[in-house]
Amino acid sequence: MLLTNCQLSFSVGAYTGYAHTHYSPAAPYSSISPTSCNTGSLAYCPLTLNTNVVGQAEYITISSTTPGVAGGTYQYAVGVTIYYVSDHGIWTLNGAKAIHGGTTAFNHWMTSNAANGIYNATVLYQASYPGLVLANNMSLPFGGIFDLNGAWTLTAGHKSHQFGFDADIDGITDPTAVTTFLAACTNKGATYTAQEGNLSLHCHWPN
Repeated sequence: MLLTNCQLSFSVGAYTGYAHTHYSPAAPYSSISPTSCNTGSLAYCPLTLNTNVVGQAEYITISSTTPGVAGGTYQYAVGVTIYYVSDHGIWTLNGAKAIHGGTTAFNHWMTSNAANGIYNATVLYQASYPGLVLANNMSLPFGGIFDLNGAWTLTAGHKSHQFGFDADIDGITDPTAVTTFLAACTNKGATYTAQEGNLSLHCHWPN
């Protein structure tokens, strides 16, 4: 049904508890422009949604002052399409932060290409160094800002983890083992590898 000359108002909000559980200060969310309009004779109202860099579930609420016209709430997500990476029996998952619900379910998400890469690299490494590998941060369920430091800026840490392309591996400190693991990442398609300042091993895959 076309609604001509209908006066509409719009607002945007974010659901809490999706990957991020600290909300003081509150996480930023998308904005919509304009925040109100009249559909006119064409029953049309153009909108622009300016999304944020915080991967999360959000919603648009539409209300109307026109008699007989009901509003509604429409849900969407801001982020990238990635999926959960389980321990697969080859990793011990760690990195359960209070700001991410105190569970590792929120920090082990990757694209399929990167997830296959880190899986195959770990299996290759374990051929020389048997035993579970300690898998730390990958990405959050929708990607976006990895709010390790309780901040909502990309410069607060883990900027490279916002798209599901990166994985950190802990607990490997022997220089030969480090070289072996990073070489395994490269062998399985990683385009960047490094031992970081905190001794974590970082591997990055292309999209």
